[in-house]
Amino acid sequence: MRLAIRHAAAVFAAVLVVDVVACAAWWFGMGLTPRLSSIGLGDLAPLVVAWTGVLVAAVLAVAAGLARAIVKPDVEEGRSLAVDVLARPAAVAAVAALAGAALRLADGGSAQDAAVVAAVFGVLALVALALVALVVRRVSWRALAVTAAVVVATALVAQVVADRAGRARLAEHRVEALREVAAWRQQQQAATRPVLREPGLDANAVDAYRPLLEAQRARIDLSGNFLGDLGKSVGSPGTPLAPSVAAALERSRADIAALREATRSRRAVWPFEYEKSFSAEIPYLLGVRVLAQLALLEGHERASAGDVAGAAETYLDVLRFGTDFGDGPLIMTLIGTAVERMAVDALARLVRSPRGGAVLDRVDTGLALLQPALLGIGPAWRSERLSFAAIGPIDDGGEFASLIGGLTDSISAPLPPRLVPWNAYTASAVEAANRTFQDLEAAAAKGDPRARKEIEDHFLERYYFATPNFIYRTLVPSVLRAHISVDEARVMAAAVRTAVSLEKRRATEGRYPADPGVLPADLLAADGTPLHYRVAADGASYALWSVGWDREDDGGKVPGDSALPEAGWPAAAGAAETAAGVAKK
Repeated sequence: MRLAIRHAAAVFAAVLVVDVVACAAWWFGMGLTPRLSSIGLGDLAPLVVAWTGVLVAAVLAVAAGLARAIVKPDVEEGRSLAVDVLARPAAVAAVAALAGAALRLADGGSAQDAAVVAAVFGVLALVALALVALVVRRVSWRALAVTAAVVVATALVAQVVADRAGRARLAEHRVEALREVAAWRQQQQAATRPVLREPGLDANAVDAYRPLLEAQRARIDLSGNFLGDLGKSVGSPGTPLAPSVAAALERSRADIAALREATRSRRAVWPFEYEKSFSAEIPYLLGVRVLAQLALLEGHERASAGDVAGAAETYLDVLRFGTDFGDGPLIMTLIGTAVERMAVDALARLVRSPRGGAVLDRVDTGLALLQPALLGIGPAWRSERLSFAAIGPIDDGGEFASLIGGLTDSISAPLPPRLVPWNAYTASAVEAANRTFQDLEAAAAKGDPRARKEIEDHFLERYYFATPNFIYRTLVPSVLRAHISVDEARVMAAAVRTAVSLEKRRATEGRYPADPGVLPADLLAADGTPLHYRVAADGASYALWSVGWDREDDGGKVPGDSALPEAGWPAAAGAAETAAGVAKK
């Protein structure tokens, strides 16, 4: 009995050593060695999955060999340690390595893959057999050969069985996902978009957007500080434009006009190819942001020249442009939300400017049309879920390689794809992603800030760190700011409409009201309470604020670096505090 226990302990130690060595090679090949502290259980999972069967089979095989050796010992006393611990195990391990290489070649692998398989199998068998021989010293050739054969065969059989099971699961997920995609596409085709300026166009706005974005791809200068200067100009109306920004604005006049014309279209359907999963093409999103910013600059020009009606129309067109980036991956929703926020900020500036009274009704009407169309987070989670589910079976790491970008080349070097059951491993990631995004979709559909807050607060604990799968953890985007970005845009739009109402009441009553009436819900508040309002004693100013993304109500105090600049446009005090208060944090 004690000898059997020593056998089992030796095999456990052998497999543990082999796993550690193989994991080290895995990390090195993936370029993770310089940051070992960031390696989690998910980075070990492929090896654990691949070699768990090896551990069980090796124990059984050595136990059988041990029983035979006890019943009929055939090892002479005094045999040299080198023969027992090195020679025999090395010879058997060499046979195991050659067998593994031959099987890899027969499976269609390259000579390089076969060499790596031989090395891994050889090391695995050598360490396991050497430790067994060192501890037991009474194992026959036959027992060693059986152990090595079972180790290699179990590894291959376990990989094949797991891979085929994973392939079947991935195929089922893909079929179901594409069925849902087809239904969703029908809904998208039937949906209509709000038209701010009649007559509307019976066309798909995306057909006009695409060439405009590609034109920006060729024009954007990333070598200097163009993007920084552009952002500053948009946030500081009335200030002189940097030469590069002024030149870009002049080059894009026709594109801006075409963009505004396209926003009259009654449809905006992006033909996102879920069939290609994460390899599907997305729009040139930097071009989306730059084109929107250039259009806002043209609106600033109109406002500075006294054409506040033209400025309001331009800003509303840009807002409509931002709303046309829903029903796609999360990154599209986030860039669309960024455009929405810039447009709403520009409208807030216009409303609080001395000339803003002339366009209060137009801004209110436009926002009333566009508010229901502002981007939500639910479709983004659905898109991410369908992108995962549409991955489909993995063939020799080819599609898997395209999924993880920069890790592609390094993964095929330390361990060929056929050594790890990638289909099973990827199916596990898909199923974990399904659970994650289904919960996120459900929370978004409820519209309950508390439900969103719970998902957000427990995302890392409930999903990310609880899922030891590096495909999942590589491809699942962070949700910690996604809800907030979308909710902030909605809160700011609601606050600007409230500011418009307050400005109208001041125009008729001579002061801001003590009771603002029904205030819109603060989507950033954990309990869904309304925005907060406070009027000065003399009725000449007020503050309207959200608790902000940190959900701490500080009474509307705005950090200095979050206040909206006033350069170029002297502001009405009440609306200035309104926009700044909502934008805080």
